[in-house]
Amino acid sequence: GKLLIGTNGGLATAENGKLNWILPSIIESAFDAKFDSSNVGYFGSARKGLYVLSKDGNAQLINEFKNTPVYSILYNKQSNSFLAGTDIGLWSIIGMRAKKIDLPELEGVQIVSMDWIDSNNVIIGTTGKGAFLYSLTGKLTNISVSTGLISNFNF
Repeated sequence: GKLLIGTNGGLATAENGKLNWILPSIIESAFDAKFDSSNVGYFGSARKGLYVLSKDGNAQLINEFKNTPVYSILYNKQSNSFLAGTDIGLWSIIGMRAKKIDLPELEGVQIVSMDWIDSNNVIIGTTGKGAFLYSLTGKLTNISVSTGLISNFNF
């Protein structure tokens, strides 16, 4: 029954016409949010990283993302894990542990959107390098201006 609202100043909930701020000084500029099967929230911040917000309202920063913007989060229901898109690459997250996925083509570009194509393939939108098709088996294919896109900025 609560609506979560990510803003430049923090994260808030709206319920029954009332707005309540959740740790506004910690989760600044909430960019994306996803929930796992236990309803634990993962919040990407364009300023301060990736936070996990438990059902009791406590927020914890995943250490690997300290001072790293997290623009996009994608939940994998099959493995109860997440993908996180940053400007330093693509990451896999299970619980509070994060591991960088070795994909040099995604280094230094903002990964601003992700969505499932099917249960094993993801489309990734970037600012500057076009879109990528990513298979959970590790295969990465770029779709860009050189292959027919009008722009390499894909949201």
